[in-house]
Amino acid sequence: MTERSGDQSAIVQAQARQLFQDLSDETLGDSSGDKVFARGKTYAAMGAVQDVEDLPPTPDHLMGVLATVHGSEAYRTEIWWLPDDDLNGDCDCPQGQEGLFCKHQVALAL
Repeated sequence: MTERSGDQSAIVQAQARQLFQDLSDETLGDSSGDKVFARGKTYAAMGAVQDVEDLPPTPDHLMGVLATVHGSEAYRTEIWWLPDDDLNGDCDCPQGQEGLFCKHQVALAL
């Protein structure tokens, strides 16, 4: 990797981190729905999010994060930013497997 591409990668990561920091409750509520958002907020407050790791940028998404979120079971949960500034994610819970933004993803985002 050249120094220039390394600098660009660092800039993209810094921008993605800022997107996560600027993520509002309203944006998360729009992605998940009010009831799911409220449950995710409770999970975050209870400390259900553990083992958080950064996901490096790929051609398909900007930086994201991966964690284990404990609910009725421990779920592997990811969220990431798409290049068009949309938030997306994946979770192995039943709701996440249906392609919905679940409470575990909300907890991780918070």
